[in-house]
Amino acid sequence: MKIHGVTENEKQMQITGPDPHPDPHPHGRLASCGTGQQDEASPITVRLAAPHNAYIENFDTNLYKLWLEEQTGLVIEMAVG
Repeated sequence: MKIHGVTENEKQMQITGPDPHPDPHPHGRLASCGTGQQDEASPITVRLAAPHNAYIENFDTNLYKLWLEEQTGLVIEMAVG
């Protein structure tokens, strides 16, 4: 929408300037910490911590966790405390 011959985006750029931290992964890749030396053949392991939950008996056999691993190709390790 133009306001006095200037679009909202142009007006914002005049106020703040260009984004000093552009998205380093414009295609939606998952950013992670590491050396960048990941072997394509070996899966990435993600270690997560979760509080004990009476509704989840075993994360190793949890259907949602298994589905996430299948969909993402990640290996998910859960630490329950």
